[in-house]
Amino acid sequence: MNRFAENPVRSLSKMSNSGTVRHSSTHSMPWPHRFITVDQNQLRHPDRIARLLDDCCRSGLHVLLPDGAFLEFAKSGYFADTTRQSLRLLAPYRELVAAGCKLSHLMSSELQGRVPAIKLTHDGATEFLRSILDDLDHSEDAALLRLANGPVKELIPPALDVWNDHDRNKKLVQGLHDALKADMPSDQLKALRRSPDEGIAQWTSSLAGTRFIFQGLKRRGADDATAYELTRTPSVNAGFLSALAALAVYWVAKGGVEGSKNSGFSGDLTHKARGTRPPWLNPAWSAREDRIVRSKTPAEAARLTGRTLSAVKNRRNELRRER
Repeated sequence: MNRFAENPVRSLSKMSNSGTVRHSSTHSMPWPHRFITVDQNQLRHPDRIARLLDDCCRSGLHVLLPDGAFLEFAKSGYFADTTRQSLRLLAPYRELVAAGCKLSHLMSSELQGRVPAIKLTHDGATEFLRSILDDLDHSEDAALLRLANGPVKELIPPALDVWNDHDRNKKLVQGLHDALKADMPSDQLKALRRSPDEGIAQWTSSLAGTRFIFQGLKRRGADDATAYELTRTPSVNAGFLSALAALAVYWVAKGGVEGSKNSGFSGDLTHKARGTRPPWLNPAWSAREDRIVRSKTPAEAARLTGRTLSAVKNRRNELRRER
């Protein structure tokens, strides 16, 4: 029996290998990894998961659960319960779900190999994750409890100590904020504060944004050729550095980090480590929205997607450059 015809939610998705997936950050070239990274905040919304799975099936994509997701599941102190609730909607579709390699390992491998990472998923972790999903799909949790009582109990507490060092995380963002603001002309600052979303997108795709990535790679030990290659082509290092820059530019747009809760910076940096979007950015464009932007007038696309007219026009320009 077709798995996607077994209940009303699954029937929303039809398996298809058509469609082209492209990287939508600072690069205007095809992104070679066919994954959608999903944030924990979205995992418990049936309508959003249905749209996610529909996008995956229409465009031949998979759901990537980054290694930092389990850190998120552990923050509440109730790892097994949080994981069970967060993964239950994905459980019936485990063949579409993959576990990501550790971000620090991917970044190190790129610097050592001097080329972008080819494989983002970890075979062993994916197999174990799918066994957890299989258990949950059958109302069992043996695999989940093995994880909770083994590696999680041993590894998560020290990891949480690092991520919850809110003062350190705020100082990191403050330093980036100060450095980037000092290089911005006054007219650019004014434009950024008038329209933060557009300003962030424009800055990260500008020469200044590209320079930030290149210099960041140099500081991480890359030689000129490696830094150029990892900046020029879609890479894990470039994506991480671009996201850090976007976070700092966001705080420039907001007028500075003073007076903000220190704990919020830890959450934003956790999003960077997972490769997901923080809550203060608009949701990533879905394949469905891209089809609307391509086929409708800007005004109609804005109405159908709920995006602003300027956001639709910017997205249309991005899609044209990616052809």
